[in-house]
Amino acid sequence: KPSSLLICKETTFCICGSKRSSSCDKKQPKSQCCCTSDEGVLPVYDPSAHICCDGCVTGRKLWKDQCFGQTSYCLAQSGVLCRKGTLYKYRDDEDVCSAGGTHPSPEQHYCGRELYLPEEDICCHGQRHAKNGNSHCCGGGAYNISDPKKKCCAGRLYNLTGQSGEKYYNCCGSLLQTPESVCCSSEFNEVLYSKKSGFGCCGHQYFNASLWSCCAERLSPAKNQIKSINESKLLSINNLNESDLCNKMQIGTVDSVSLNSIVFRDVLKIHGRNATMTHLALPHILKTPDCFSFPKLTPGKIYFFDGKNVFVDFNHDSVLQSLYFIFSKCYGP
Repeated sequence: KPSSLLICKETTFCICGSKRSSSCDKKQPKSQCCCTSDEGVLPVYDPSAHICCDGCVTGRKLWKDQCFGQTSYCLAQSGVLCRKGTLYKYRDDEDVCSAGGTHPSPEQHYCGRELYLPEEDICCHGQRHAKNGNSHCCGGGAYNISDPKKKCCAGRLYNLTGQSGEKYYNCCGSLLQTPESVCCSSEFNEVLYSKKSGFGCCGHQYFNASLWSCCAERLSPAKNQIKSINESKLLSINNLNESDLCNKMQIGTVDSVSLNSIVFRDVLKIHGRNATMTHLALPHILKTPDCFSFPKLTPGKIYFFDGKNVFVDFNHDSVLQSLYFIFSKCYGP
């Protein structure tokens, strides 16, 4: 067996299985995995070059910086998951290994190529994350939608700074809109502009109101001097404050559009705070004052609306995802 050597260096060493020491300690340099010897000597290691796992010293690697028993692994290592004292590993033969033995892969769940536990993790576009409160996906990331300092914009997650919170920040596509900018949006585009006096939105275009007028997202030369700017743009559900998002609104399919009204079918009245939905009788007609204040809508498409505005959800791919987000954010026991 290797002999115990007394090594003195200025470098700080640690005793594997004991507390940090900056003095001369005994070390067994010839053994890669040196648990307590027959003489009862604890192994000493340099933490910059080695890692100690349950009395076992191994060479440190950038991708292996965590311990499970005497095994070193990495939290970001592909196919590895440690939960509640059990280390799970994905193997090429499509079996899943754990401390309790080997389990067939059909009994496990995967997020991309990673193992995950649905009760404790959330899977976002193939990326595994531990759940944290009211967790939802934002692209490949995850965040707590109840956290006012987090904002998801079309799959891009932002950490909001300062004390203002999300009420002073809106999304414009995947970009974060500040009070100094303007977001003009149509059904398929959201464009961010620097704010200018005398300009307004016509769909995703930002126009000079002294030269142009806008009707249902269509620009035409201005015939008369316009005292007020009439804007026409789609609003985003994601930019509503919580009181408006969680209040009563409707969702329905556009049947037809005229200059003075919009006919909806398959209309549901939803209340986010109560997590309730009620179907409304047909036809459901939304009166519009003129074409200048309402955006262009496409028959056959689904929109959210209240008595004044029409909304779309640029953050989610389906109505079901939109409703789930609203109820998750608003509903409380």
